[in-house]
Amino acid sequence: MEFIMLALLTLTIILFTSITVVKVATKILVLTGLSDEVARFQAKSALTGTGYTTSESESLVNHPLRRRVLSFLMTISNVGIISVISTAILSFVNIDTTVQGLSRFAIAVCLFSIIIYITQSSFFNKWLNKKLKKYLNKLSNVELVDYANLLHLGDRFGIGEVYVSDKHWFANKNVRELSLPREGLIVLGVQVANGEYLGLPSKDYVITPGDTAILYGRADMLTEISTRTADIGDNERKEAMEKLVEIKKEEKEKEEEIVETREAS
Repeated sequence: MEFIMLALLTLTIILFTSITVVKVATKILVLTGLSDEVARFQAKSALTGTGYTTSESESLVNHPLRRRVLSFLMTISNVGIISVISTAILSFVNIDTTVQGLSRFAIAVCLFSIIIYITQSSFFNKWLNKKLKKYLNKLSNVELVDYANLLHLGDRFGIGEVYVSDKHWFANKNVRELSLPREGLIVLGVQVANGEYLGLPSKDYVITPGDTAILYGRADMLTEISTRTADIGDNERKEAMEKLVEIKKEEKEKEEEIVETREAS
């Protein structure tokens, strides 16, 4: 019995360490400018040795800190997976009765639930992010910026890619004609069809089919405009502008509340 409990405890420690390592790696990658989704996927891919995408690999390996993080994950990947499998097997050997097996399974589920609760808690994540940023600023001369938090991504705002097909409302219009700020959107750049990237395009730049526009703004606006077609584009634009008027009223009220609170203090 003592051996089984030791095996379960070892499994718990290994799982907690593995999840924490992925979370730490994800936070570091986010601090180097990757989105949370991409950072999490790449960290898991490097640890498991599967799903590593070639299209994103160049931006990862060319960055010194990202390269070090992924190299570490790849180094420990085989050891971690083998340890989890072997310890899990040892935890369920020599089961004499069904009750015994169910009790061990229940213990394993409880321990795993505790691990998930701790590692997913907001307190743990805030503490981890603070410690990592402080440590990495001392360790590395690489500029660390959490762009997701800086731009409030996921908090009503986002950055989206709009692929421009022949039928898209953007097709063959210049940036001035689109006048996207009237819908609360900003053009950050354009991935040109020939592979070149154009940052902060001028108002005279014509977006042609095959281009991909990179936009920043409210998440709901980004979702709507990504599928806007030329035949109904003008009507949808009118609706979006009317919606923006209401949003601006809400933001104005919030601004006034902030000013009142500031003056009161």
